[in-house]
Amino acid sequence: MSLAFDPARSPYYKVVCVRQSKTSDNPFQIEIYSYETRLWRVSGQPFKAPQFTKFENCIYWNGCVHWWNGFVSLWNDEQYTLYFKVEEERVEQLPMTRKNIQAVVMPDQDLPEQVATYLGESQGHWHLIDVYSDSTCLFNVYEMARDYSGWFVKYHVDLSAISTIYTDTITNGSYDYRFNILSLVRRGQEEEEDGSFLVLEIPGGKIVRYNFADKSVVKLCEFDPIVHRYYYNNDLKYISTFSYMESFASV
Repeated sequence: MSLAFDPARSPYYKVVCVRQSKTSDNPFQIEIYSYETRLWRVSGQPFKAPQFTKFENCIYWNGCVHWWNGFVSLWNDEQYTLYFKVEEERVEQLPMTRKNIQAVVMPDQDLPEQVATYLGESQGHWHLIDVYSDSTCLFNVYEMARDYSGWFVKYHVDLSAISTIYTDTITNGSYDYRFNILSLVRRGQEEEEDGSFLVLEIPGGKIVRYNFADKSVVKLCEFDPIVHRYYYNNDLKYISTFSYMESFASV
């Protein structure tokens, strides 16, 4: 299930459901629920999807529901992800080619195939972050052009200020940086975005805010250690975060 809803455009929403097809060799079928009609209906023809496509992990942006492949390589010219144009009710492919994604560093050298570290939408912008190595605190934030012509660099990030304040972000005896990107929040107008920031988890149960403009670091909160089934990057936990949206719409 995916929620297609933008209160800035309309108080009405749609729910996009991907289910197994029972009448076709293509395995997936879309059904749409409309808040206006209060009805479900089948949309389009059954379709195929790349292996490991995560239909439960969607990003709604630019009037489309985007499904990401958790194992798609950012440097593989033959791989792609899928997105669904809600109003046109059409499934499209988004290629992961080199012309669509620029190298984070060393653009003239061959980089190993890798997957996105973070994907998210904020204030009408779709972002991708690729941290290519644990041994660096430098990386780029990419933004997708609204016409899908490709990803471009939006921010250059240097997290060295965090490791200076919180020394446990660096593994003892090495220079491996330990952090988990939880969210990217855009604030301010397009020409004046001094308020945009990253939210990161660092060791010790700390959630911090990193400001893009002045590279400042502020601790947002701290939680007690919790026993988790899964662990990420040594003692970091898998934490899910969700955008809070104020709206009078009934969803």
